[in-house]
Amino acid sequence: MKIKRLQVAVLFLSFVLFACSGGESSVTPTQNIVSVGNLSVNISGLPDGLSADVTLTGTGVNQKITGSESITGLTTGTYTLTTATVLDANYNYSLDTPAFDISITENQTTEVSLDYLTNEVVSHGVITGFGSVYVNGTHYNTDATQLETDEGDDENINQLKLGMVVSVKGTLSANGVEGIAKSIRHTSKIKGIIDSIDLVTPSITVLSQTILIDEQTIFHDSELDALQATNLVSIDIVDTESGEFLATRIKLYDDDPDAVFKLSGNINELDEATTTFTIYDITVNYGSAEVNGDLVDGTLVSVKSLQQIVDSVFIAESIKVFSDDEHSDNYYTSYRNHAINGFVSDFVSVEEFSLGDFDITTNDETEYKGGIADDIVDGIQLNIHGRINSDGKIVAKKVRFGK
Repeated sequence: MKIKRLQVAVLFLSFVLFACSGGESSVTPTQNIVSVGNLSVNISGLPDGLSADVTLTGTGVNQKITGSESITGLTTGTYTLTTATVLDANYNYSLDTPAFDISITENQTTEVSLDYLTNEVVSHGVITGFGSVYVNGTHYNTDATQLETDEGDDENINQLKLGMVVSVKGTLSANGVEGIAKSIRHTSKIKGIIDSIDLVTPSITVLSQTILIDEQTIFHDSELDALQATNLVSIDIVDTESGEFLATRIKLYDDDPDAVFKLSGNINELDEATTTFTIYDITVNYGSAEVNGDLVDGTLVSVKSLQQIVDSVFIAESIKVFSDDEHSDNYYTSYRNHAINGFVSDFVSVEEFSLGDFDITTNDETEYKGGIADDIVDGIQLNIHGRINSDGKIVAKKVRFGK
């Protein structure tokens, strides 16, 4: 019955309106139709159990997003996604662009990928692949990377080659597989004339330093059996478990009577009275050198000379000093997050050992891949991701056995 009364009332109202208008027009009810679309947010780069901190704001919306999800029925228009840094016991995670706008289109799904990366990671190791570049098992994007060498800054990134030992400063994903390189620094350790070659060991001697060669050594423009004493070469080097030098890359140069020889490493035993210091066990005399920077024990320098070692001394022609913010021990300790590869030495326990120049410790949260904690002994090669603590030790978050 109520339905019928509603119909009569409607008919009566229609009749009145028709009469008032002279019967010439009618009123058509209007409806406010809102256009809507959808948003799909995919979040990656965070370790298991750590939630994202993302806020979506826009027309009538102020919504928190803590993980990958789809949001439907959003009014078409422009929205803002704002991301905040999140952290766990080891790393801080953030996005390169903390806030940006997105557009929602009618009957369409806008897809957004948010890839969290760690802050301020430094990785020191050998280039093992390209596309962009692989160091210590991590793929670093180099689309916007600045390359710095002992020849200068703003070098072409295409100068990087397999086997080069580099320092990468950038960001890293939670799994350690992907990263973005903000800068890459390369300086070969030694450039000089080959004094002797040992095909049995095998090894070569350059600037009085014996440098081992193995099956992983990369040769540029030559091979081991083609090298000869008096050849000019530059060599990238890592330390072995026994403290010897191992060549990761050897580049052969054309004979050049005006060749410039080079030695790179950290200053030791600086003596201003005699204007000397040592790199490895080589004495460097800088009395007549052009020095770019302040000479301090522990600082990384690249020394160039117009002659080979004379009377056990390397006579410097010029010296480039890498600032604390760029290289040397301070370069590493100024960044709390680290990825390094090297051989274990000074092993006391899994809570106390060294990897290259770094003191390492582990804890109950350390993850192992390719082995277990009990497998760590002097001489074994490890790839470690971790964070420097207040004692200056790297607390290993992840330990991978091998290269």
